Amino acid sequence: MTKILIINTMGLYNYGGRAVMKGAITSLQKSMPDAQIDIMSTHYNRECETYKKWNYKNVKLIDHVWFKESNSIIRTALSSTILAPLAFIKFLSKENPYKQYDIIVDLSTDGLNDHYGLFMPVFFMYNILLAKMANKKIVTSAASIGKFNKLSTKLMAQFILNKVNLITPREEITQQYLSEIGISEPRIELTADHAFLMESSSLQRVDNIFSIEGININNNPKIGISPSQTIHNYAFACISSKDKRYNEYLDKMALTINFIIESLDCDVILIPHSSMALNENDYSISKEIYEKTTHKDRVKIITGEYDADELKGIIGKCDMFIGCRMHSTIASTSMGVPTIAVTYGHKFHGVIGKMMGQEKCLIDINKFTPDEFLSEMKFKVNYVWNNRDSIRTELKKKTIIVKEKALLNGKLIKELMCS
Repeated sequence: MTKILIINTMGLYNYGGRAVMKGAITSLQKSMPDAQIDIMSTHYNRECETYKKWNYKNVKLIDHVWFKESNSIIRTALSSTILAPLAFIKFLSKENPYKQYDIIVDLSTDGLNDHYGLFMPVFFMYNILLAKMANKKIVTSAASIGKFNKLSTKLMAQFILNKVNLITPREEITQQYLSEIGISEPRIELTADHAFLMESSSLQRVDNIFSIEGININNNPKIGISPSQTIHNYAFACISSKDKRYNEYLDKMALTINFIIESLDCDVILIPHSSMALNENDYSISKEIYEKTTHKDRVKIITGEYDADELKGIIGKCDMFIGCRMHSTIASTSMGVPTIAVTYGHKFHGVIGKMMGQEKCLIDINKFTPDEFLSEMKFKVNYVWNNRDSIRTELKKKTIIVKEKALLNGKLIKELMCS
């Protein structure tokens, strides 16, 4: 049996991570239906039950070879710091645990950059290095890579990524950037984000969720909004204080909701897209935004814990959507929902802007003052609402093309493995 190992996965606390994983499994199983897929998790104890519920054929979750999550950050850091070099020594020996696999797939998505800090790119590239030590073919699949602002991470990326056999960027900006920084050894083929392949849950299930959440399906038009607990870190470059940026983001999102209700006579649904980690709790920030709105009877927060396909189904019932997390906007655009994407990196411009043809519907939150951001949000809300029929038609056409590009990931991995 063909054996595939997936490394550098996003945590399932982020529903974008779930969508990527479900899409990646779909892509691989379409091309290699009988392959055994092992998925290496940094959150094994928290995630194993979720994988059991998904019940994919020939898919198994395994614990990380050296990163061991504990009940405290300090314990996790100490144990992993000790185990990381020991793993390097082990991988030099005949006991290399990766030798059992035919191919290794890196699913780091947008982790290979340094604007999230140094830990993430170093962590991901070290894992790729260990995979290379097993002398196996390696694919970095459906990724947005860069930019690297620090010389150290840029040099590390040049060294590590030139050891990979295949890179499939999920947008053209990454494809161009790889050329700029001298990544020339691997084959590079443009594909699309795996998450486009995740199907939404059934209409019956979505109607059931709306009933549970007390949302009237047949009432006023509905605009979904997915806020982000962390986007303030990249917002309003003119403000140095992180706390002030956070509060300004809360205020301007609440005022945007007031504007939607008063000018469009639409109800608003706040849809958290990451809700299981303290620093990624979109339910928490949704509640804070809700408390600042004026028309609370017209605003609902999705409070239950639902899977990524269920959230996609909820988003698909909206007449318009505003997303502050990229995979929430992949869910909306692939469901044909006219979407405003609040952006903070080139991945939005490459995936939602160019690939889905929605550049006019993007707002770079780091380029505006808070008041300018609010003004731009009102302008985009009116633009997208007034053009929603033509946007919906365009999105449906684009989605067909992009899904084929996403399926290309699995085809290229099979092609490499068989070469």
